[in-house]
Amino acid sequence: MSDGPTIAVFRQKPHGLPADELVELLRERLPTASVVRCATSRDERTTIADATWSSVSR
Repeated sequence: MSDGPTIAVFRQKPHGLPADELVELLRERLPTASVVRCATSRDERTTIADATWSSVSR
């Protein structure tokens, strides 16, 4: 686990980049962050729910 923030990348093509490329770029530029690639809509819903719960429980 990393010490930095967790960043979730969903399946859409943000800024014209395929999600896998965005994950690679984020990992290169933010080495202390935990970058999570959501491969399915279920992964996205779970990640959103976890992130919401984490921010509320702090």
